[in-house]
Amino acid sequence: MDNRITINNILKLSELDSLNTSLIFNTDISELSVIWNIGNEMYVHIDNVCYEISKNSIFFLNTSHSIENIKVSSAKMLRFSKTLLCSYSKDNEMDLNNLFGLFEKEVKIISMTAEQLIYLENSWNFLHNEISLQDRLQNDIVSLLLKRIINLCAQAAGLTGNKKELFEIVSSFNYLVENHFCEHHDVAFYASKLNKSPKMLSTIFSTAIGCPPKDFIHERIMVDARNQILYTDKSIKEISYDLGYDDLQTFSRFFKSKEGIAPLHYREKVKMSVARQI
Repeated sequence: MDNRITINNILKLSELDSLNTSLIFNTDISELSVIWNIGNEMYVHIDNVCYEISKNSIFFLNTSHSIENIKVSSAKMLRFSKTLLCSYSKDNEMDLNNLFGLFEKEVKIISMTAEQLIYLENSWNFLHNEISLQDRLQNDIVSLLLKRIINLCAQAAGLTGNKKELFEIVSSFNYLVENHFCEHHDVAFYASKLNKSPKMLSTIFSTAIGCPPKDFIHERIMVDARNQILYTDKSIKEISYDLGYDDLQTFSRFFKSKEGIAPLHYREKVKMSVARQI
């Protein structure tokens, strides 16, 4: 089965200003955000705490953060699915430990040197150009540019410390999920592979990145489900079988619990929406 993920579905670049702050609130359960303030001081209320973000500072949000309010003049936002972390785990160039360190439960704010900012701006612009292209190499190039940006941020953040071991466990978990998400949907399977109890693994995830491990499994299944529903002619029953569900009703209930709509209705709704735009 082809598990290739469509970049446009899981990575977005946006420009934020005082008129479109709603973009920061419109997030999916699977998304992580990198926000780069390029204007005057930005004020963001997250989990009942007000953060003042100075010009050219960058902060990182995961789905456990509750954003109550934002005041911004000009900023750039990179938003991508956690599923990309699973995809990149196959590549040894990527230091997943540092990456998870950026998106931990505590809001992390970093500043960069002038040289790092130039590199960041170039990489950001290249990424913006690449995601508008449609070719066979797009995923690989976009992946490379995203890794450059994340690794640059990790370098600027100087990520070290006693959470390294926790991030390593989270990284190993994602290796396993990427290889087994179609066959194993339960946290217990992955916990046993890591020689941890499910409860201990959940505690590690909560401490390191602020979300439960089952979210990663469900997100990976949902990304593949959406792509197969929208971009293949397979029946919903075939797709459910591909994703490890012997019972179509079980898959349909799972999909509806995440998407708010049954898989067949999801396919019809999206196709109708596309047709109206033509």
